[in-house]
Amino acid sequence: AMWALHSEVPGVWVEDHDSATWVPLVEATFVVDSSEATPMGYGALSFATEEAANRFVEERGGRTMTLEALLKD
Repeated sequence: AMWALHSEVPGVWVEDHDSATWVPLVEATFVVDSSEATPMGYGALSFATEEAANRFVEERGGRTMTLEALLKD
């Protein structure tokens, strides 16, 4: 239900932290609670893939979250 609403919002993109390219918001994985400065001060970094987010957490700390979890947080 909630995801159906997201899929109806076209053109919502976030910047992939690794490549600085744009990825659809609903496809991104987010890292929160890292020591890295975040865009706009939101406290979350976005990654194109879950694997990339996990690599970042291993190297820099923080934890991964899905968009749904981030919205509930």
